[in-house]
Amino acid sequence: ARAVRAARGMIRVVRDNADTFAALGLPNLRVGVGINTGECTVGAVGAPSRLDYSAIGDVTNAAARLEAATKDAGVPILVGAATVRLIPEEQRQELGVRHEPLVLELKGVGKVECYPVDG
Repeated sequence: ARAVRAARGMIRVVRDNADTFAALGLPNLRVGVGINTGECTVGAVGAPSRLDYSAIGDVTNAAARLEAATKDAGVPILVGAATVRLIPEEQRQELGVRHEPLVLELKGVGKVECYPVDG
């Protein structure tokens, strides 16, 4: 639920500041967010001279693919089914999580059930 709230906040900030972004040369700036839940590897990744703190694994790959799919789905936020199952039923409507899932074919991931969230 916190991740969905944060994503909705990100979408709202971009929308509310559209004039500022346009003045900076970024008219029609759009943000898409993919949220997924599961086990992954988290830590410092890379060479000693260029370490990045990252999360890697199938779950993060699926989240990135969900984010990329927001444009084609026509929604600002897509949430994986595992995440939606963790959100109490009564909070889903409050958060704008749609009741009907989409089943998307995601490159490198396969078929994934996800839920659009109204921004």
